[in-house]
Amino acid sequence: MQQASESHSAPARLFRELYRSLHPRAHIGTILIAIVIGAVVGFASIGFRYLIDWVQWIYGAHGETVMPALGRLAWYWKILIPTAGGLLVGLLVDFVVTEAGGHGIPEVMESLTRSYGMIRGRVVWGKAIATALSVGSGGSVGREGPIVQVGAAIGSVLAQWLRVTPDRVRMMVGCGAAGAIAATFNAPIAGVLFTVEVILGHFAIPLFSPLVVSSVSATIVSRVFLGNHPAFKIPVYHLYNVWELPAYVVLSVGIGFLAILFLYAMRKASKFAKKLPIPHYLIPALGGLIVGSMAIAFPQIWGVGYDTVEKTLYGKEIWLLLIPLVFVKIAATTVTVASGASGGVFAPSLFIGAMAGGAFGGFLERVQWIPGVTAGSYALVGMAAMVAAATHAPLTMMVIVYEMTSEYSLILPIMIGTIISSLLVLRLYRFSVYTQKLADRGLDPDTLLEVGIMTNTRVEDLMRTDIPTIQESTPLNDVLKLTLTRRHHQYYVLDDLDQLRGVISIYALNEWIKKHPRNKKTRARNVMEPAPRTVQADETVAQCMSIFSATEHDELPVIDVIANRHVFVGIITEKDVVALYNREVLHQGSLGVKYVRRDEERVRQDFVTVAEDEAVELIPIVGWLEGRSLRQLELRKTYNVNVVAVKSYRPDGALDHSVPDPDMPLTHRDSLIVVGDKDDVERLNDDVKSGQRSEQRVHDDDEESVNVVVKLGTAEKP
Repeated sequence: MQQASESHSAPARLFRELYRSLHPRAHIGTILIAIVIGAVVGFASIGFRYLIDWVQWIYGAHGETVMPALGRLAWYWKILIPTAGGLLVGLLVDFVVTEAGGHGIPEVMESLTRSYGMIRGRVVWGKAIATALSVGSGGSVGREGPIVQVGAAIGSVLAQWLRVTPDRVRMMVGCGAAGAIAATFNAPIAGVLFTVEVILGHFAIPLFSPLVVSSVSATIVSRVFLGNHPAFKIPVYHLYNVWELPAYVVLSVGIGFLAILFLYAMRKASKFAKKLPIPHYLIPALGGLIVGSMAIAFPQIWGVGYDTVEKTLYGKEIWLLLIPLVFVKIAATTVTVASGASGGVFAPSLFIGAMAGGAFGGFLERVQWIPGVTAGSYALVGMAAMVAAATHAPLTMMVIVYEMTSEYSLILPIMIGTIISSLLVLRLYRFSVYTQKLADRGLDPDTLLEVGIMTNTRVEDLMRTDIPTIQESTPLNDVLKLTLTRRHHQYYVLDDLDQLRGVISIYALNEWIKKHPRNKKTRARNVMEPAPRTVQADETVAQCMSIFSATEHDELPVIDVIANRHVFVGIITEKDVVALYNREVLHQGSLGVKYVRRDEERVRQDFVTVAEDEAVELIPIVGWLEGRSLRQLELRKTYNVNVVAVKSYRPDGALDHSVPDPDMPLTHRDSLIVVGDKDDVERLNDDVKSGQRSEQRVHDDDEESVNVVVKLGTAEKP
C-alpha cells in the first residue's frame, strides 16, 4: 500500500476539516461541495474572459467585438499578432504546461478514463493563459472547451485536497465541467446536459443532483458580475409556414456533410502537422502566420467571431459573402487546431453553422419560393445543427440554443436540424470532434469505461500463482504420478532457471504413451509440447484480451523478466478476464476474492463464492477510518467482518491491490474489501457513511487454527 503524498497547505486542511464535519450528513456535504465548485468555476470563467479581453486590448479590441479594431490595423499586424501569439503558446505548452494545448474537452474525457479524473492543478492557470493568448491573438478557436478543462481541473484539485474516493473525484470533475459551460453561456441546463451527454457519457440521479447544483451556482456568480444577458441577441423568429420544414431538412443534411468535411480536415491536418520537420514549439507560430494571412482578406475569421455570428442572425450580412466564410473558417480552424494552439472548436462550429445557414436562408429569401422566410432563422438552426453534428450532442444543442438566445419559437426546426445532422455524421463518420482525438490516441470512444478498466488492470493483478510446474529433467514416471494427484489438465515445464520451456497436457500425454514404449530414460522434455504464447506480468488486461482473441487457448502462461531471464510466474485465464469485465463494467457478481490457504506443504489458491446470507463490500477510507491501521480499527471485534484486501489508488490514478497490513495507516486513496454477514457489513457501511463508529463489540478474536490469507487480484504469494 502506498502512502499518498500529503498536502499541508492551509486551504487544503480547511477544506478537509469542513468536509469531515459535514460527513455525517453526506448528502448535505455533497451539495455544499457542488456549490463551492460551481462558485469557484464561475469566478474562473469571469477571470478567463477578462484575460482574453486583456490580450485583445493590446491591439485595441474590446470584448467579442474585434472587427473595428482589425479595420484600423495595418495588414502586417494581422500577420504578426497571431504569429507572436502562436509562438508564446508553443513555448508555454512545450516547456511549461504540456496539458495546456489542444481542445480541452478530450483531455478531460481521457483523464476520466485513464487516471480516474486526476488532473494536475497547474492546468488551471496554464490552460487559461494559453487559451487567452490563442484566442486573443486571433487564433480561430473558442474559449468554451478550455474553460471546461479549467473547471474540471478545479473540481479535480478540490477532490484531491479533500481526499475523496475515485467515484467522488469523477463527480467533482463533472461538477466543474457543468459549471464551466453554465457560466460561459449563461446556460445552467445546458451545462448539466453537456456534462452528462459528452463528458461523463451516462446519467444517474446521485450524479445528476450535484451537477445541477454546481451549474446553478456558477450561473449565479456569472449573472451577478456579468449580468443576465443571453450570449446572442437576436430578433424574434417564427415558423410562419409549414413548408419551411422541408427546407430545414435540406439544410440539416447539408450541415451534416459540412460537419464531416470539418472533422475530416482537422484529422488530416493534425497528422500532417506532427510530421513537419520543425521544432514543435514553432508549429503554433506557423499556424498563426497562416491564419493571419487569411485574416487580411477575411477578417471575420479572427478569434471566436461572435460579432459576425450576431450580424448574421440579424440577417445583416450579404448571403453570397457568407459562402466563402464557411470554407475559410473551416480552413482557419483546422490550421489553428492542428498547429497545437490552445482553444476549443465549439465557437468555430457555431460560426460555420451560422454562416452556412445564413447563406441558405438568404438564398431562399432571394428566390422567394417559400413565403415568410427570414435568413436569420436558418442561421440559428444551422448553428445548432453544426455544433450538434460536430460534438454528437443534439440534446445539449436543443437546450443551449434556447438558453443562449432566449428564443423558443424555432424549437421544432432546431430539433429537426440537430437530430438529422447528428445521425448523418454518426452513420457516415462515427467520431465527434472530441472522440476523434481520443481515437487518434488509441482509445475507442464507444468503450471508454471498458478501456479505462482494462488498461488500468495489469496481468499480475489477475494471474494465478499456485500452478504446479514440472522441471524438464523430471522422469516420465514422476510426471505421471503428478498428473494423477493433481486436478489440473495442463502442466508447465521449466528449466533450472525457472524459464518456460514447454507444456504437458494430460490429453497429449495420454496419446504419447499410447504411441511410445515406456522408457526409464524418458524425461518431461521428451513429452512436452511447445509453449503457447506468453504474456508479461506488467502487460495490461486489454493487451491480454487481444491475445486470447487471436489464439484458441483459454489460459496463457505469464512471465516476468528478472535479471534478463524470462521467469514463469503464473497463468491468466480467459475466465478471470471475463469475470473482471463482468464485475467492473457490468457491475455483476462478487468482488473477485481469491482464497489462499497455506499449510506446511504448499499454497492452495482458489476463488471464493460468497454464501447468499453473506456480502462482499467495498468500504472507502473516509472519516473515522482515515489515518488508523486495521489493528487500531478492530473491525472484526466491533463489526464481525473480515478485511480480505486493500484496494489503493496511487497519486497518478493507477490501481494497486495488496494483502492487508494490520499496522499500515489507511489513507483516503484506500478502500477495504470486507466479507461478512449481510447485516454486519451493512452496519459497518452505515457507520462509515454517518461518520459515527459503533462501540459495541461482537466478540473477541480467537486464534486462527489455520493460517489463511485472502487477497484480491495480487500476483504475490503470501
